[in-house]
Amino acid sequence: DLDRISGIADMDTTYKKLVDEFSLVSYYKLDGDSLPLLRRKAVLRLRKDLGFQKTEQGQLKIIAWTKDSPLSANLVNRTVAIIKEIENGIWQQNYNQSQVKLNASIADMEHRYQTLSDSVTIIKGGRHELAITQMQTLLEQLKQYRKSADEFALAKETNPAVLYVMEAGVPAVKAERPDKINIIIAAMIAGFVFSSILILVNDRNRIA
Repeated sequence: DLDRISGIADMDTTYKKLVDEFSLVSYYKLDGDSLPLLRRKAVLRLRKDLGFQKTEQGQLKIIAWTKDSPLSANLVNRTVAIIKEIENGIWQQNYNQSQVKLNASIADMEHRYQTLSDSVTIIKGGRHELAITQMQTLLEQLKQYRKSADEFALAKETNPAVLYVMEAGVPAVKAERPDKINIIIAAMIAGFVFSSILILVNDRNRIA
């Protein structure tokens, strides 16, 4: 789920981890405020320097723009690792909650079976046959629930891969951050030229 992965990558939790692990408060030369405020400022600066792009192939491209090429590469790779850690934690939490509920159901059915087993010898008539049927039903349910519990235990040990890294982050040879202002100006010029050509073509068609 690319949207979920992007959401995890863009959480404040992810940025705060990066800020602390790479000492970005010092890297951005922030001072003069309390540590919590400096961390918040560093997070805001990092949000501008870390970009997430969805490709046409359904992949997530993470780009870091800093003046330190190795730092940029490390930020990208660590972001991927943090995404995996958070997503695996979510999987583990879901498995644990499901397993707790499953074990509680198993314990309840075992208790009910034991109660029926203790009383079946003194029950007479139709109630005796009903108790036997209930015990058989409970046994079948217990088999299914225990099988599911074993599957959950196995799933906890073999979590599916959250994402596959197609290419690890490496230091860039030169800065490749797009110049937004120049791009906007170029787009405006191109639009003006295209509009002018379109107007000339229409006027020529009218004269003809």
